[in-house]
Amino acid sequence: MRSLEAYRQTFAEIQKRHRWSKGSPTLRIAALALAGVPGPDAAAAMDRAADTLRETAGFWNSLNSPVRTVLAAMILRRGLDPAAVHDAMTRTVAQFEKRGLSAYGVFPKLAALVLTFRHGPETPAVVLDRMHGIQSAWVRDHFWLTGQDDLPMAALHASRSEAVPALTQRLEDIYGHLVRRKFGRGNALQLASHILGVRPWDGARAAGRFGEIADALERKAISVGRNYYDEIAVLALTDASPERIAAEVKQARDVLWNDVGWTARELAFPLAAGCFLAEQAAGPDWQEAHEIAATKQVLDILAAQAAMVAVCCVV
Repeated sequence: MRSLEAYRQTFAEIQKRHRWSKGSPTLRIAALALAGVPGPDAAAAMDRAADTLRETAGFWNSLNSPVRTVLAAMILRRGLDPAAVHDAMTRTVAQFEKRGLSAYGVFPKLAALVLTFRHGPETPAVVLDRMHGIQSAWVRDHFWLTGQDDLPMAALHASRSEAVPALTQRLEDIYGHLVRRKFGRGNALQLASHILGVRPWDGARAAGRFGEIADALERKAISVGRNYYDEIAVLALTDASPERIAAEVKQARDVLWNDVGWTARELAFPLAAGCFLAEQAAGPDWQEAHEIAATKQVLDILAAQAAMVAVCCVV
C-alpha cells in the first residue's frame, strides 16, 4: 500500500524533529494528513504552521495544545495560510456564540476549521443557521449524547444542501437501524450515524453497509468495539468491497501495530483506515469526516492520558 509507506516516511521525518515526543498520538495523526503534502520540508512547514496557530491564538486558547499540530497538517494539506485560516476560524466561532452554540474548546475550533475549508474567509449566515438547526435537532433527539463534540459534523452537514428536517430525520433513522443491528448505543454510534449520513442512504442501507464491513473485519480477527465505529463508518463511504477493506486495513494495521508500540496501539486501526482511504477516490466530505474522526480519537487519548496522570498524582 503506497499510502502506508508514505505515512511511515512522513512520520519518520516528523519524529526527527520531535525526538522528545516518543511518537505521540498527536504527531501520528498529523503525519496521516501531512503525507499528502508535497515537498521535502513538509514536517518543518507543519511545525511553523503549528507555531503560528499557537502564537495567534494566545496562551489560554484551546489551540495552545498539542492538537494544533493536527490542525496545522490539515491546513497545509490544502495549501492554505495558517494565520489567515486562524483569523477566519476566530470570526466563525464568534458567530457560533451569537447563535447560542458552544464557542469554547477544541471542537468548536475544529467545526470552524471545517467551515473555513468549505467556504473560505467568511462562512455564509445561511450555513451557520443550518448548523444551529442541525445541532438543535440532535440535542432534541439525543440530549444525553449530544455536545460540543458533535459540532464538527454539524458543520460538515450544514455545508451540504439537504433540508435540515429531512437530514436529521434520516440520521436518526440510521442510528435506529444500527441499534437494531445490536451495535452499542452511545456517542460513538451517534458519530458513526452522522458520518454514514454523508452518503444519501436511508437507515437500512447505511446500517447494512456498516454491518457488512464490521463483519468482514471480525472475520479477519479484528474485534470491532465502539472505538472503531467512526472509522468503520468512514470506510463504509467508499465503494470498495467489505472483503477488500478488511484485508487491506488488516494488513496495514499489522504493520502499524508493530510501529506504534503498546502505548499507542489503539491508533493502529484508525491509522490503517486512513491509509486505505488515502488510496480511494474520496470526495472532500469523506476526507473531512475522517479528519474529524481521527482528531476526536486523538482528543480522547489525550484526555485519557491526562486523567491517568491526575490519578497517579493523587495516589
